[in-house]
Amino acid sequence: MVATTVCDLHLDDFPFDNQTCSLDFNSFLLNNKEQTFDPQIIADYNYDMGNSEFKVISLYAYIQLYDQANEQFEMVSFKK
Repeated sequence: MVATTVCDLHLDDFPFDNQTCSLDFNSFLLNNKEQTFDPQIIADYNYDMGNSEFKVISLYAYIQLYDQANEQFEMVSFKK
């Protein structure tokens, strides 16, 4: 699966700002016994975004379990 996203930039503190962008994936049809996530981060921290003002400094992923209708579901989140 390939996902492309756009995140809003908050430049109030420019040039001393930090931006955070997150992606959340979950299923409302399949519970955690029917579907599990195995998040993997494969990132090139030296990727040239075409502007030296921006760079990726960290990425992480985590899984949350939540209860809905007496079943548990997984949500995986990726954050910068």
